[in-house]
Amino acid sequence: MGCIDRGTGYYTDNTVTKWHNCLVKYGWDNGHIRLLIRASYDDVENAMEWLASVDDGDDLDLVMWSSHGGGSSWGYGFKVVDGSSVTDRDLNKWLENCSAKGFCLVACTCQAEWAIDFLKDESRVIMTACSKNKGTWESGYIKNEPFAYFLAEPTNDFWPQDGKPDGALTMKDLDTNHDGWVSAEEAFPYAQEKYVEYKNWVASRQGWDPDDVGDPHIYDGFEGDFTITHVD
Repeated sequence: MGCIDRGTGYYTDNTVTKWHNCLVKYGWDNGHIRLLIRASYDDVENAMEWLASVDDGDDLDLVMWSSHGGGSSWGYGFKVVDGSSVTDRDLNKWLENCSAKGFCLVACTCQAEWAIDFLKDESRVIMTACSKNKGTWESGYIKNEPFAYFLAEPTNDFWPQDGKPDGALTMKDLDTNHDGWVSAEEAFPYAQEKYVEYKNWVASRQGWDPDDVGDPHIYDGFEGDFTITHVD
């Protein structure tokens, strides 16, 4: 089951559409995905209520979020287009109604590591594009948020140009336990590495400090591998 949200941002519609295409190409039923473009708070709430109504104890739930965001010691919030925020308290409340055995959040938002502090729990995996004191960005070269791109890009071959799609979740050789699936835990190190390589390259071309953005993190409270894409 999955919920993908554009929220706010320049290329985030591209970013979430790429994720949708990747999931459908690699094992997901299109009917198990909600793709939200320029979502309001009510749109997100409705999608999370839908998720709770269709998942069960055998499922793994995934929410991929690309938008503006921000956090502090008081909490974390994901911006939506009506000017409000979906907070960690909102997500925790909605997730309490879900029945899945595991939940994965991919937060491609600024200061996203704060989301780990307020959403971490047993059975959850949280991957963030950046640390608490940094932002992420949407790159014009790839027209995507880079961490999301290096996790799930299903077709484009930009970095490195090696004749295969750039998304870790598409790569059979990352299936290190040979179960036919690429998991969050298997995909994260590759996406982290390529994000750092790419931001350094972009920064050198455009003249900004690469230390201002990035530094992806993962929290893993799920027992075993949180499988996402079928690559066998």
